[in-house]
Amino acid sequence: MFGNILIDKLRISRKIDSNFNPRKVQESLNKLTNSHFRAEHFSVNYDKCYFRVTLTPTLYMSDKLANEGKPIYNMEMIAESTLVSVLEKVYDILGDEAVVTWIDITKNILVKDKASNYIESLSRINAKYPYKKHNCTSKTVVKTAIFGTLKRTNGTDCVKDVRQITFYDKVAEILEKTRQKSRFIDNVNLTKNEIAQLPKEAYQKEHNRLFLRDLNILRIEHRLKYTNNIKRLTWFLCGSKVEDKLKLPLLINLLKKKELYSKLDAYFTSELKNYIFFEKADELKVETLSANENMLVGLIIKHDINLNNWLSVFEDVTSKDVRNNFIKKMQPHLIGKCYIELYKKLINISTSG
Repeated sequence: MFGNILIDKLRISRKIDSNFNPRKVQESLNKLTNSHFRAEHFSVNYDKCYFRVTLTPTLYMSDKLANEGKPIYNMEMIAESTLVSVLEKVYDILGDEAVVTWIDITKNILVKDKASNYIESLSRINAKYPYKKHNCTSKTVVKTAIFGTLKRTNGTDCVKDVRQITFYDKVAEILEKTRQKSRFIDNVNLTKNEIAQLPKEAYQKEHNRLFLRDLNILRIEHRLKYTNNIKRLTWFLCGSKVEDKLKLPLLINLLKKKELYSKLDAYFTSELKNYIFFEKADELKVETLSANENMLVGLIIKHDINLNNWLSVFEDVTSKDVRNNFIKKMQPHLIGKCYIELYKKLINISTSG
């Protein structure tokens, strides 16, 4: 549950041609998905050009009837053998033309402090291009830090959600969706290592019950939409650039070899390391700041100022090296211990406690 890679959303699409009967296919896929997913956790639809089936693998139920009326949460991933069974049936219906056009790769990690503190810290990170902090980063009940990719539209840089990394408080999300009614999650099988990270009263092993109170769970979601953004993942899974489209036979083959989840985990980690956590935790030097610099840190945090944007005002009177050195000096004070803990748990996993 904690630290494992999850596929939280998977959309498979194919073009409609003269040999494809969308109405008949919709009936077949509705029957298949409805047997293991609740209505709100899958969709099967089409328009004039494309047919799409969207699944939430983390909300798959082996016995839907037995779970009727019970709350379920997208916290755990189904076994590779189960997912391969689902995808093979989808492939049998949609055929070779089916490609993945949306995938959300996700992780839940336990953190020492309130998840909101990490989100506030992350929102002050200067992500590497093409990622940039999204202006809609939330400060409501479920705080989020969103980094989307830049695309220039009509002379203006816009942050898109087609390739996006989001951090949010998972417990706050569960409580908001259930209107504060959820106090625990049942049928949770945790490892000894996971149990050791929890407060003693948070887990009842005899009932496999996880209590949400006092839990700090940070959720990290990496979203990829459309072939152009998914192709980098396809290349990673293939080990070459021969194929741009992520097709079902590739996923099925990797699942059968029990390699898909580990490869997705490696890709997820590399994306975070290359664009968000690119500063090594042990290389973050905390230098003593002057009184004016300390005051500036306070203002940046209070008013949520983007340090790069603020420094761009001084481009004409300072060199790039001066500005970069200033960022290196200020950054540890802006992101602090939260960054170091997340770096160890997400990137340098072998040293995390």
